[in-house]
Amino acid sequence: MLLRISQKKVNDEEQKTRKSKPYVTYGFILLQALYFIWVFLKDSSLNTYTLVEWGAKFNPLIYEGEWWRFISPIFLHAGLMHIAANCLMIYIVGPWAERLYGKVRYAFILILGGIAGNIASFALNNSVSVGSSTAVFALFGCLLLSRCFKTTFICENNRSEYCCSCCYKSCTRFIYAKC
Repeated sequence: MLLRISQKKVNDEEQKTRKSKPYVTYGFILLQALYFIWVFLKDSSLNTYTLVEWGAKFNPLIYEGEWWRFISPIFLHAGLMHIAANCLMIYIVGPWAERLYGKVRYAFILILGGIAGNIASFALNNSVSVGSSTAVFALFGCLLLSRCFKTTFICENNRSEYCCSCCYKSCTRFIYAKC
């Protein structure tokens, strides 16, 4: 009973999102691009000091109470290739994920996944870090989880099945290349 109700809600939400454009994906990319341009115009060197000044994850400042540094690195990038790679991945995978999960859930995946990745980086790594890679890998993780459990209400149509399959293959190639 409960499963049918949740499936109906998800199906209704999927019908709505299939008819709309991926505005959350476009908005996320736009925010990253605007923040990059803003920081670049202020200091085009984009060195470590500039990145820390504009919100990079820097453990000593987080220890001093600057908790907003878990959010700001998601939108801050260290160079043109860095932002291009992250935005390209979001541009490729984002619209599919936005259709699969819906706009609100997709936005939560990006933001909370990015924050969780920065918290993990804070706990495990002392170096300065920036970039939306944490959000991208959270998105890949959700898609991989959907693929592994083959949930019928998430991977219903062929396009989303293909997306989940591509994400799974990309992640496994990345893991095996590191071994």
